[in-house]
Amino acid sequence: MSQTNDAPKLVEQAARRLNEGRFDEALGLADRALALLPALQPALGLRGAALLQLGRHDEALASLGAATAANPNDSQAWLLQGIVHAAARRTGEAMEAYASALDADPNNISAALNMGLLLLNEGILAGAVEAFRHVSGLDPNHAQARQLEGWALIRMGAFADARAAYDEAVRLDPAKAESWQARGFACAGLEDWAEALASYERARALNPELTDLRAWQLQARRFLADWTDHDAEVAALAAHVAGGGPALPFLLLLAIDDPVLLRVAAERHVAFSGLPGAAGKLVFAHPPGPRIRIAYISADFYNHATMYLMASMLEQHDHERFDITLVNIDREHDDPWAARARVAADHWLPAETMSDAALADELRRRRIDIAIDLKGHTRQARPGIFGERAAPVQVNYLGYPGSTGIPAMDYIIADRHLIDADNRAGFSEKVVWLPGSYQPNDAGRPVAEVPTRASLGLPEDAVVYAAFNQISKLTPDVFAIWLRILAQVPGSVLWIWAKEPLARANLRAAASAGGISPERLVFADTVPAAQHLARLTQADLFLDTLPYTAHTTASDALLRGVPVVTRTGLSFAARVATSLVHNVGLPELAVPDAVAYEELAVALGRDGARRAALKARLVANLPAAPLFDVVAYTRAFESALTTMVARSRAGLPPEDFTV
Repeated sequence: MSQTNDAPKLVEQAARRLNEGRFDEALGLADRALALLPALQPALGLRGAALLQLGRHDEALASLGAATAANPNDSQAWLLQGIVHAAARRTGEAMEAYASALDADPNNISAALNMGLLLLNEGILAGAVEAFRHVSGLDPNHAQARQLEGWALIRMGAFADARAAYDEAVRLDPAKAESWQARGFACAGLEDWAEALASYERARALNPELTDLRAWQLQARRFLADWTDHDAEVAALAAHVAGGGPALPFLLLLAIDDPVLLRVAAERHVAFSGLPGAAGKLVFAHPPGPRIRIAYISADFYNHATMYLMASMLEQHDHERFDITLVNIDREHDDPWAARARVAADHWLPAETMSDAALADELRRRRIDIAIDLKGHTRQARPGIFGERAAPVQVNYLGYPGSTGIPAMDYIIADRHLIDADNRAGFSEKVVWLPGSYQPNDAGRPVAEVPTRASLGLPEDAVVYAAFNQISKLTPDVFAIWLRILAQVPGSVLWIWAKEPLARANLRAAASAGGISPERLVFADTVPAAQHLARLTQADLFLDTLPYTAHTTASDALLRGVPVVTRTGLSFAARVATSLVHNVGLPELAVPDAVAYEELAVALGRDGARRAALKARLVANLPAAPLFDVVAYTRAFESALTTMVARSRAGLPPEDFTV
């Protein structure tokens, strides 16, 4: 047989062996074909494909490169080169190879899907969505493309579009539990908690062992005040985490008041998620500049609680000593708070479309000395930026009330009421203790005209207990205490913020079951921040939750002269309100247990004179209270930053210290 006839037949045989998974045989046949015709392009491609399957990536790349050099329109060879590059984390080369595959054949579904996955993993979310939609255009029944499109959209915060994508995904593949769970995430982002819960329940029926499912289900039920099997679910969640199971750290704060377990869970989440730097990365140093360069990284530089707290602090920064960059990892917002943030900064860096690695590279290029994470493990967080070691010093601050568990996160900002000797072991970061509260505040926030009680649906002469925490923080045992308080203070009402109609119905039913008329629950609507601050004036006392206490909501109440009755737990999230009441000079409002909490709330409710004296003390304390002295706070915070940088530049490791 002549070599002209023999080589193509060997190629056909090699292709069959490759499809059958007989990769060694496919490689041998391709080599025999190339021995006869060294430039036979299909043989080069098959040889590269076989070598890829055998894990011989460098040899595969050489053969595939020769194949595309011989035929630049070999879409499959370009695709396989992209796969090799992606496996080696050569992102740029992989992207170019996938693009070449699609240029050669726009109908190459695998190339579009792999490009989308690469973009998704790199955090280039809009590009990932485009790639997955390209796949769906080629194959409308491609369930995986819809699933991945939905996940990219969730990460972008485009929850309505994500829900639509997952509606298609579960229609195409109704047995895939992960799609039902992710549809729940999208519904949760839209605050459609009933639909979120229904999706989680469908996912649980299909696969009860899905990561985080129990915690997500608990959160959705909390938002609906649906306490079905609540205590058993919380106990099972804690046992799952204690037994080594992964879980999303932020959700655990709603249920677990064990700082060491929360730290272990965060560290496990970081490792389980495959974040860069999960094992830690070497530190580095920049040449000192004329000013210390600070980068605050957040998705919340707009009309959001984070800006309510820190806008004034940003404005008070000493720009002769500090160069401030705000890194916006969300879409651009157009509101007064976003405008205020931009004005307060030296630099504004839009980074929503940048990958974690690219953003870390950019911050290193800018010689940022300290990268400050304002998100932790909350929604739209980007912990991968810090895993990539974006700056010589990295700080967990304000947005996440607990340890991130990220080895490359150097410090956490706290105060002595939040972290002490009893719970220090619950934090992987080194601790910086500020002299007052860890929380900055803006006492000059705009306040609308104070409404009347009647316009708010409140009785004129009764005691009004306000409960304005997110309803997800409310547990059945706390609500039971609130009902007992109402029972012991005649005529009193509970003024509570619960947006979901089903949550309101469930709370009314629980009140009735507890012997309290549902009419004694007055539901507050969602209003703009200035109106919320104004209406708070009509409350007599603020009742806190546990294990996740009030944070910004407590500061709001104190600022408006409303005492906050709280309990001191063990974890960071369970101690924030304790820190706040100490820093307005009312330490007696933080009690150690449920009995003392109930007794104090009842005593203050029954004793108008004592209540009035307490409120008068609070109002008198406000002008000099550390909690609202933003200038002193900013100087102390800057002192902390200066110490961090000095240690870093001296080659010293991070260490606990007190400002």
